[in-house]
Amino acid sequence: MINMLVTGGCGFIGSNFIEYMLKKYDDIKLTNIDNMQHHDTIYNHNYLKGRFKRYHHVFGSINDQLLIDKLVKNSDYIVHFAAETHVDASLIVPENFLDTNINGTLTILEAMRRMWSDRCSGERKFIYVSTDEVYGSLALDDDTKFTEESKLDPLNPYSISKLAAERMAYVYKKTYGLPIMITRCSNNYGIRQFSDKFIPKVILGCKHLTEIPIYGTGLNVRNWLHVKDHCRALDMILRSNFDQYDDSVFNIGSDLILDNNTLVDIIINLIRQRYDINGVTLTNLVRHIEDRPGHDLKYHLSYDRIKKVLGWSPMYIDFNVNMIEIINWYYTR
Repeated sequence: MINMLVTGGCGFIGSNFIEYMLKKYDDIKLTNIDNMQHHDTIYNHNYLKGRFKRYHHVFGSINDQLLIDKLVKNSDYIVHFAAETHVDASLIVPENFLDTNINGTLTILEAMRRMWSDRCSGERKFIYVSTDEVYGSLALDDDTKFTEESKLDPLNPYSISKLAAERMAYVYKKTYGLPIMITRCSNNYGIRQFSDKFIPKVILGCKHLTEIPIYGTGLNVRNWLHVKDHCRALDMILRSNFDQYDDSVFNIGSDLILDNNTLVDIIINLIRQRYDINGVTLTNLVRHIEDRPGHDLKYHLSYDRIKKVLGWSPMYIDFNVNMIEIINWYYTR
């Protein structure tokens, strides 16, 4: 039986990853540490707790060294999702992001350094889940994609905190020989995403007939990846031989890029086709608001490396079909 530790597993991506792994494998016993600070984690926690006997939740902080030491010592695989992730919040309280994203990661790395020194070769593995935002921004008319060798140029407190934690993980790999891989994913979408994120906010605005805010002109472009494809990629990396890699980073992206205006239009049209909106013109709910400071213009990741090395590529590529499932999930909650 493999003992797996997931941090932040009551979050959007973490909860989907836990469900994916426990459904796919019978030889995994999974522990999730999450302090459940976000109100939407309660649903995800109850969902996981009620479905899987090989699942155990620990309420706690990744900054608690004694607790993390105990959990790491008993773990074979660790997938580290736990982080403050909302860019808007990072502009208001950046210290929270530095404490959780950097210091919390350091707590885990220190536990690994001390607790895993007895057996690391091929038996224990750690994945640090990072973000495409560490690359900074492309120009809107730039058709290139970020590769793993692209310049790292984070432009907000969230992304700099993720990069700092990345580099800390890299140092612990190179200095102490710890089995560490780093992933950088594009924007994820799927069910159980927190309600304050962009896609859920648009769907819930239509459902409750409340304002749908879009920053600035709405021309900012994002690269969208279905959360199930992200889980597939993490699984493939985790099951691979870490010793074979000269580099420690994989991008996990897709071919789908959309500006925010187009994304909102797609969602509104899909809702209009399927739900009674009582004659309301949903586009009238859209409000363009003042742009946030340092708003990145465009992200687009190349996933050529993971495709070449592991054979991974996105499978959930019909955006409209995927979005209908997501809309139905939020409308029927």
